[in-house]
Amino acid sequence: MQRRLFLNLLSVLLLAVILCLSCNAQNTNALEDAVNQAKKLTEYLSITKLFEHLTFGITNCFKSLISGFGISIAVLLVSGVFSAFHDSFASYSSFFDIISSLMIIACSFSVLISCFDTVEKCIESVCSYMTAFVPISAALLASSANTAVSASGAVINSFFISTVELICAFLILPSVKAMCSIHAVNTICKNTNLSGISSLFKSTCLWIIGLAFTIFCGILSLQTLLASSADNLAIKGIKYSAARLIPIAGGMISESMKTVIASMSYIKSVTGIGAIIYIIYTVIIPVCAIIGTKLYFFCLSALAKATHQDKNAQFFDSLQGCINILASLLLGTCVAFIIMLGLFIKVTVSL
Repeated sequence: MQRRLFLNLLSVLLLAVILCLSCNAQNTNALEDAVNQAKKLTEYLSITKLFEHLTFGITNCFKSLISGFGISIAVLLVSGVFSAFHDSFASYSSFFDIISSLMIIACSFSVLISCFDTVEKCIESVCSYMTAFVPISAALLASSANTAVSASGAVINSFFISTVELICAFLILPSVKAMCSIHAVNTICKNTNLSGISSLFKSTCLWIIGLAFTIFCGILSLQTLLASSADNLAIKGIKYSAARLIPIAGGMISESMKTVIASMSYIKSVTGIGAIIYIIYTVIIPVCAIIGTKLYFFCLSALAKATHQDKNAQFFDSLQGCINILASLLLGTCVAFIIMLGLFIKVTVSL
């Protein structure tokens, strides 16, 4: 009887040793792959790479803006000349005002359309990437013993990404485009004043952006905190049970669990950092486009004020407000996603 018990314990010990060796071999290969990926990510995070990408984005942005800047300045100068001789050409003053306003609107909208397309494509690209990243993050969290965080976080993240896409496509971007059209109508028609409607659109967009991102970040933080506490409690119970209920091999199983979870946590961190790098590199060019467009309208507004064209100066200032909403939407989306990835990297079980 004692001999049979000894043989059973020996077989269990050998099985545990084989499992630990296989896990360690797999973890060694995984760690080697993770180290190689980390080296590549470190290269992309270098100052040289970021400077090259930033220079490329700024160059392309200002090339497209400079081409239309000269035409806009010429139109403003011609409009200023006609406004200076307003009394001499009283019979043609309204005609010249309408023609100059239409040309200014055409030049401005060509720049705005390019900025809108750049921001919209960036948000779609980032949302598509994060949608594809959700199942990967859920699998990595579950592999690193964060099962509760994985299950609840996948639902919240998927819902938020879908909500952001819907808000951008059907609410914020159409509202900003409507605001630009309202400002154009105000510039052409002297007897109309639609600034109240424009202010309503602007306030609504800013409130929606602020509330959506604040609520999401708060819910995600609380959910991660509660689910992480549950995972810590569960893993401590499993570790205690393995160490106490399985004789001899219990300590080895407990130590192999530590190795597996530590390896998966490292892989999870590398994957999360890679996603943050992708978002940073994707958002650089749209941010350069927004800054360049804002400077474009700022310079035109200063020139219009210098030539006493208050109506055109007000139009350019209003377009800067529309650009500010685009910047809030883009940066708010990217910051919310980076917070999501930061929590994904940070959350781990305590062994």
